[in-house]
Formats: sequence, C-alpha cells, structure tokens
Amino acid sequence: MIEQLLCQVTTMEYKKKIKDKNPFSIYIHCMAYRTNLVVIDKYKSIKDAKNLFNGLEELYIHFSIPSKNMMLVDIQEKLGIKKTKLCSISDTRWSCRSKTAKW
Repeated sequence: MIEQLLCQVTTMEYKKKIKDKNPFSIYIHCMAYRTNLVVIDKYKSIKDAKNLFNGLEELYIHFSIPSKNMMLVDIQEKLGIKKTKLCSISDTRWSCRSKTAKW
C-alpha cells in the first residue's frame, strides 16, 4: 500500500491522476501547512524572534548579490569556516527558518 501526502491546495484533478496511476494510493490530508501558518503568526508576535528572522532575511538579501556572495565565500575560506549558503525566509516553509537560524 502506498500513501500519498498531498497539500490542501492540491486539486481534485491532480489527486485523480495519482489514483489513475496507482489505484492503491490513499489520500491523507496534510495539516502541516496550517500548523506552519500558526507557528509563523505566533513568532511574528514575539519581538526578539521577529527581529532575528528579519535580520537573517536582510543578510540573505545582501549576500544574494553575486559580488557580495563571493566576499562571503572568501571570508569563510580564510576563517576555515564550512561554506554555507544562506536561504530566503519563507512564510510557507518553517524548515527554511530553522535552516537559516542554524547558520
């Protein structure tokens, strides 16, 4: 038995195509998107968390310019720091906030 986790925004037509390819697939409603929106809304009400993620987003914007990104890579190499790419912060994916905060 194969299970398919589909987001709420998936259309019935898409679900039908999956069922046509695999009649044993089971639709399971994904609540992760809604949970993520609640978490995002809550963190925005905490001043320190909001400031942290706004600052991380500003760093991403700054270093997304190729010349600035090369400077970041050079600094990381000189300091012997593992090269890390910054990622944009998204309101629909909590994992990108976690990944960026670990940097």
